Amino acid sequence: MSDKTRRAIRLRRQLIGFALAPLYLAVANTAFAQQDEGLIEEVMVTGSYIRSTSQDEASPVEVLSNDYIVNSGAVDVGEL
Repeated sequence: MSDKTRRAIRLRRQLIGFALAPLYLAVANTAFAQQDEGLIEEVMVTGSYIRSTSQDEASPVEVLSNDYIVNSGAVDVGEL
């Protein structure tokens, strides 16, 4: 074979290799991802559930009776 023919063959092989490279990478990544499906290395939980009692819950700071509100003469809550 002549030197020109060898270069042409080599060039064709390289072009075919470059054209098929993305396909090879896609297949390789898919196979790699399927291998790791059953393996869980770490589980991170965000948030919390802290049990509380009724004493820990929010409660009113001051309780005003109906009589107190009527006798105070307040027109709105801001005046109490």
